[in-house]
Amino acid sequence: MGSEEVQPGIILDFDENGRLIGIEILSLV
Repeated sequence: MGSEEVQPGIILDFDENGRLIGIEILSLV
């Protein structure tokens, strides 16, 4: 499991097999 911030405020979440399971978009306001 892990996450990677691909752009400021955008984080991709992966499961233990490296599959994309979610996207988090953080508000930068």
